[in-house]
Formats: sequence, C-alpha cells, structure tokens
Amino acid sequence: MDGILKSAYDENSYQNLLEGFGLDLEEGISEKVDGIDNDKIKEVKLYSSRIKNFACFSAKLQKTPTHIPRKYLKDFAEAIMQGKGTKEKLGYYNRALWAFYSDEDPSRWRLSYIEIAYKETPKGRLKREVTSYKRRSFVLGGDEPVQTAKSRLQLIKDERVKAKKPEAIAKAFSVSALTEEFYKDFEKWFKEVEKYFSGKKNLSDKDARARALQLSGKLTFLWFLQRKEWLSPKKKDENLRENPSAQNQNFLINQLKEHNKDEKTSSFHQEVILPLFYDALGKQRKDSYFKPLDAYIPFLNGGLFDEKAREEEQEYPLPNYYFKDLFKIFSGYNFTVHEASSEEAEVAVDPEMLGKIFENLMEKKERKKKGAFYTPQFVT
Repeated sequence: MDGILKSAYDENSYQNLLEGFGLDLEEGISEKVDGIDNDKIKEVKLYSSRIKNFACFSAKLQKTPTHIPRKYLKDFAEAIMQGKGTKEKLGYYNRALWAFYSDEDPSRWRLSYIEIAYKETPKGRLKREVTSYKRRSFVLGGDEPVQTAKSRLQLIKDERVKAKKPEAIAKAFSVSALTEEFYKDFEKWFKEVEKYFSGKKNLSDKDARARALQLSGKLTFLWFLQRKEWLSPKKKDENLRENPSAQNQNFLINQLKEHNKDEKTSSFHQEVILPLFYDALGKQRKDSYFKPLDAYIPFLNGGLFDEKAREEEQEYPLPNYYFKDLFKIFSGYNFTVHEASSEEAEVAVDPEMLGKIFENLMEKKERKKKGAFYTPQFVT
C-alpha cells in the first residue's frame, strides 16, 4: 500500500488498492462527461460493488485536484452519484470512494470518501434532492506524507469483512479519529518540553507550561509556513530538480541535520530557530533573502516574534533532540492550510484542529480566562 500512496496516480494501482480493501468490484465502466461543464473533467470511471448504494469512481481532471474549486468537484460528484452527467447513467449511489487525478500531472491526487443524503417523501421514497454532502480526502503522491493515510486505510484492510459495509470505510476517513491520534503524539512531546522548563529554578509550574505553549505554538506555525513553501533555501539540491517543492517542504529538517552531531546541545534552537523567529520573520528587511540561513524568508508583521519574547526564549533554549522528536511527529501527518467545513475536509492537521488541541493543553483556569474556545495566536 505504501508504494501506491506515495506514487503518481495509476488506474491499475487504484484498482488493486480497492480490491485490497476486500471490495468485490465489477470491471470499470468509462464514460465521457456530458451535460456538465466539462472544461474541468475529462472522464469518469465507475467500479460498481455488491454493497447497496455504494460504488467506487475515478475522475480524470483537466487540472490537478488541488487547483479545481471544491464547489465544482462537489457539484460534479453529486451529479454523477445521482445518475447524471454522462450519456449512459452510471447508477444511483449515496456513498462512494473517489480518486481525483489529472493526466497532465498525476503525481499528486486525492482519494476521497463522499457521502450524500437525499430528501425523503412522507412515504419514505427518496427524492433526487440532496440535503447534505460530505467529502473527506487524503492528498496523496508527490512529496506528501502518507503515514496517516496508510494507518487509516490499513483499518479497512485489517477488517475486510466489515469493509463490506460503507460505515467501516467512512471510519477510516474520520477527521475526529485523526485529531485524537495527533493529539496523543503532540501531547506526549509537549509534556516533555513542559517538564524541561519545570526543572529550571526560577520558573513556576505555571510559567513552565506557558513557555511550553508559546514555543510549541510558534514551532507549529513554522511547520505551516514550510507547508506553504514560504521557507525557501537559495541553494537548490540538484537531486530535487524534478520536485523542487520537496526542498522547501523539508527546510526545517534539512537545517536540523546540520546540528545532529550532538543532540544534547541547543545549537539548533540558538543558531536556527531564534534567528528565524526574531531576525527573519519578525524583522523587516530590504528583501526576503536572509543570509544567515541562506534562504528566502518573508517578514511577518504580527507581533508574534517581538524582542521581549526573544529574551525569554533564549534564557532556556531546547536541546536539539526535542526538535528531532517534534519534526518526526509532524512528518508523519499531512498539514493543510485549508480549514475544514461541514461539507469538505482533508484528513489532515489544519488550523481549526490545532485550536482544539491547544485548548486542551491549557489549564482549565486559563481556558476560562480566554473563553470557551482557544485559538492559538499564530492561527489568527
């Protein structure tokens, strides 16, 4: 499965993945899109199953899935699952697995679980009027981390009998399950950092927790900046010419590698993180080039990286191994800058999820002071 999830989209691999879930599929039926604005969709293929009202589809797009508006894909999927949009009707389904890919760039694709509900008449017969729509997706291929997708989809493979029911498949695409999994990993690391600060003589337990929260929030923010490719090394790796974004999205890990000789020192925090926070992101410069790290880094005017915070942070810099452990956790999950909605969500770490996580990490008294729901400063 690992190879399929990391690779560019391939129809045979997709079919093998579905069969590995224990789904009894019939031979794929391809149909040209008709009656829908088909400047964005080239072709749709149906793999019908023996599960009632459930099927698997693949959709060949004109552009990569991440470049097509979500609403368009929503309207398209709804139409196809209602037997519309093709010359030959493909059937009527309220739950389906979809692969969205582009012929021009199949390196990055989406595996989605879509569930739609219909309005019922008083007699209980379904009308063709959609009352709710949900799509939960994994972004795969390219340089995307696939640990989360692999572990979630493995649940389907491990319970092949239950996979005969759409509920079992829906569970694998559950965002709430991912939140719980990520929270456990992140909380464990957070408590270690809190313990480190608690060991300092002049810091109370409250101060130690506050410092752990502030630092972990900033580091998570950095990871989001890296995901947006806003941390870009000037010197490019020749081995990554075919996938230049991989260099940008591994900026922090590549910087840390240079400080792995002695994990007990705080060289990474002092020589990379502090300058990155307060001399690059927190200070206006003539241009975005930042010579100390030989990289292009934007100035962010928001007060998150002021000099007062620097004085506190450099008092007790973290040893290198804390960063190694945190980046290992982060690397195992997909991060997205798109916040989830009731209709659309990536099965990935997003700002809204982090708001809930940081809320849970705060003491109850602090939660009351800041309100019922806490959103970290870097999100706002």
